[in-house]
Amino acid sequence: MGLAISKQLINMMNGEISVESVLGAGSTFSFSAIFRQITAEQGFVENVPKLRTTDCSALLDKNDYVTGKSLQILVVEDDPVNLSVLTRLLERKGHTVESATNGSEALVSHGQNLHDVIFMDIQMPVMDGIEATVRIRDREGLSGHTPIIALTAYALPRDREKLLSYGMDEYISKPIQAEELFLKLERVVAECHTNTVRKQQRSRRDLQETYDQLGERSVQFNLYHSKRQHAMDTLSMGIFSEKLEEIVNQAYKYATIRSFPIVIQGETGTGKEFIAKIIHYGESDRAKVGPFIDLNCAAINSNLFESELFGYEAGAYTGGSPKGKKGKLDLAQGGTLFLDELGELSLESQGKLLRVLQEKEFYRVGGLKKISTNARIVAATNMNLEQAMNEGRFRKDLYYRLKIGMIVIPPLRERKEEILPLAIKFLMDFAQKEG
Repeated sequence: MGLAISKQLINMMNGEISVESVLGAGSTFSFSAIFRQITAEQGFVENVPKLRTTDCSALLDKNDYVTGKSLQILVVEDDPVNLSVLTRLLERKGHTVESATNGSEALVSHGQNLHDVIFMDIQMPVMDGIEATVRIRDREGLSGHTPIIALTAYALPRDREKLLSYGMDEYISKPIQAEELFLKLERVVAECHTNTVRKQQRSRRDLQETYDQLGERSVQFNLYHSKRQHAMDTLSMGIFSEKLEEIVNQAYKYATIRSFPIVIQGETGTGKEFIAKIIHYGESDRAKVGPFIDLNCAAINSNLFESELFGYEAGAYTGGSPKGKKGKLDLAQGGTLFLDELGELSLESQGKLLRVLQEKEFYRVGGLKKISTNARIVAATNMNLEQAMNEGRFRKDLYYRLKIGMIVIPPLRERKEEILPLAIKFLMDFAQKEG
């Protein structure tokens, strides 16, 4: 009778009894169980669990308390007995279990192998369960949510909200009851799945709304540009803000004027060449527009700038072409010469450029004959030219010559309404390209 009662007690506390018999020496009964730590203030009677007839091994075979699939579970528990019992319970249901003895180990383990569920003890050495949970949530951010079930000997129903505020999803009181364990495991996994589905639905809905807005904005853009028969591939990138539309309008106005140079100022990546090509092509038939010739001023040193810009005659350079070479100004006749990174020019090179802008004529290196040019000069820079002028790094006379036609493109961080439509446009283009 005593053995039967003992078996009920051990089963009730999720423990196990093992028997080893040796002929002629008798039998040894061994048991393991999870015991709640009891203080004098708590008393003894209220902590003695009621006797139950539930057989935990039979309970583990029921499908009422399982999630229906094998889970990757991390158990964080510093007590070896509790850790062993909880691990066996979970493994007997087909789950894969990893263990850690404190919050610090848990962070390392979870960082290396993302788990479906984490059982987290609260009071542990090195790092407790609260701090570990907070750090896991910070690491996850908005990208995911791993269900965390707290293991505690002292939690009361009113403590659940406090645990939830730290990022935990549920708690289980010690000693652990198999029935409660699997009920709450199933619940948090189901809630996680439901929340994931809802998040996906919200994402799809938000994406669809953005598509709709993008479509409306694209229609407006297409209507706006249908009046301009420019046949420009570059404009397929789209314009999604009033500010950029104003800049495009300004560029189209400058496209009709060839009497003065244009300078486009903006940070790297703001689309300076995009605007330069609008100025070049304008509303004209692309096939009837002259060449668009570019020269990166930052890619050549000051000694080579003159020969690149003006070209050179035969015999002007040792090792040069025996027939001489046309410069960028020659090649851009009737079209546009685009000087990228203008602010990187040396003061000497700036003076040579200024002379061309004033006289519309130049000499090839080693040449004696003046050559007239009708190339339009469009320059771009990521430098604040006015500041560079005040600091003596840019010629004042060249600055005021260029300022006649200046376009300033604000960075994307000042046109935040464009970010999402542009991102979706790039994704759509990529998806179409990749099929």
